[in-house]
This record gives sequence, structure tokens and C-alpha cells, in this order.
Amino acid sequence: MGPPPVEEGIRKVIRARDITVRYGEKLVLDHFNLSVPETGLTFLSGASGRGKTTLLRVLAGLSTPESGEVSLPGRAVLLFQEDRLFPWRTVWQQIEDVLPKAEAGRAAEFLALTELTEAAELRPAQLSGGMARRLALARALALSGAVYLLDEPFAGVDLARAERILARMRSLSRPMLLTGHVPELARLCDRVVEML
Repeated sequence: MGPPPVEEGIRKVIRARDITVRYGEKLVLDHFNLSVPETGLTFLSGASGRGKTTLLRVLAGLSTPESGEVSLPGRAVLLFQEDRLFPWRTVWQQIEDVLPKAEAGRAAEFLALTELTEAAELRPAQLSGGMARRLALARALALSGAVYLLDEPFAGVDLARAERILARMRSLSRPMLLTGHVPELARLCDRVVEML
């Protein structure tokens, strides 16, 4: 199970080989293989329960598979399905807090990318569900990493806005692996991996 071979001449940045994961008696990933190039957006598609979140956790090193191996070029940044925001910090502070020292002052850039500029001084309790999700995404993108693993980054975000944000994310020129259930977003990515 896995995607078709990647084009010749493109170095693969993420490799998962023969990944098997069980939760009790339930087999979630069965000898799963994945190769993703060093550029672009890859969309993991599949019904709920097909192992998308499990795969991201394995790639991030948060879950240990029963078998198989993972190869990454460096640190992976994982956006969880839960927003995990700090209730006492403003939208602006949530981004500033995670920026590497060399990139201090770039919070405005990530807020603009996720269309949160006007909410910069608000706290999480003042945000809608979609706004909170966009803030969690902005914070993940502000972190320094070699690969970005984004679990349902547009949950609760209207489609038109999600499409605009996804187009801007491409300009970051970072390898990103994202999950979701919206075919329109999958079509905006460079490749789609169907998890059957």
C-alpha cells in the first residue's frame, strides 16, 4: 500500500518503509510505504480510521511502529488535531513565542498568511473555532523544521479561505504533508496519497 513511485531525479525527503501499527487487536497500518519528495505539498486522503493521524505521529517520532522504519532529513513539526493554544497569550504572542531568535519579528507574516492580522490582540477564548485552527496552523508554520506534518489544518475553516491559505503556504517552499477530507483542497496540492 502506498503512492506511486516518485519521479526520477527528485530526492525524497520523507521515507516510511513497511510501517505496521496496531492498537490492541486493531491493525491500523499494515506494511505501509510512503516516499515524499523534498518539495511541495502532499495530501493524505482517506476515510476516518485509515491511519492518517497514526502515520503522522509515527513520522514525528511520537508513536513507535510494530515494524518498519522512517527516514526524515531533520526535525519534523507536527500540527495536532487539537489546537493546543495558550489561553493567557494573545494571537500575536502565540506566534512570537515560537519563532526562532533569528526570525524574531516575523509574527505579522504568519498572521497575514492565515488571515489573522486583525485578531492579533485577541486571546483564544475570543476566537471562533476556525480562527483558533488558523492560529494553531500559523504557530506550527512559524516553528523551525525540516518537514511539516499538518493534521486536519483546515478543520472548521471555510473552503474559500482554506484555498487562499493553502496557496500562500506553497510560497514557503517547505515540504508539507497534510491530512483532510476536502477534495477541493487535495486538488490544490502537488500530490495525493490515498490511504485505503
